[in-house]
Amino acid sequence: MKTIQKPDAKKISIALIPIYVMIAYVIITRSNPVWVYVVGGTSIICYFALLGFFCIKQKCYQQLWVNLAVAAIFLLTFFVKW
Repeated sequence: MKTIQKPDAKKISIALIPIYVMIAYVIITRSNPVWVYVVGGTSIICYFALLGFFCIKQKCYQQLWVNLAVAAIFLLTFFVKW
C-alpha cells in the first residue's frame, strides 16, 4: 500500500494537537463544556481534510479509504448510545 511521504505526514499530525489540549483541559477542570467538542471536532475535520488533500495529491487512494473507514467506525461507536 502506498502511503503519504514523511514530511507531509508530519504536517498533517499538527492538526491533531488541539485534541490533546482539550483532553488535558477536561481532566484538569473536571468539566465538559460544549466548546471542547466543537474545537475537537473541528480539529478532526481539519485533519481528515488535510489527509484527503495529501492522499489525493500523492495518489495514495488506498490509505485514504482505510483512514476514512476507521473514522466512520469511530463516529458510529461514538454516537451509539449504550
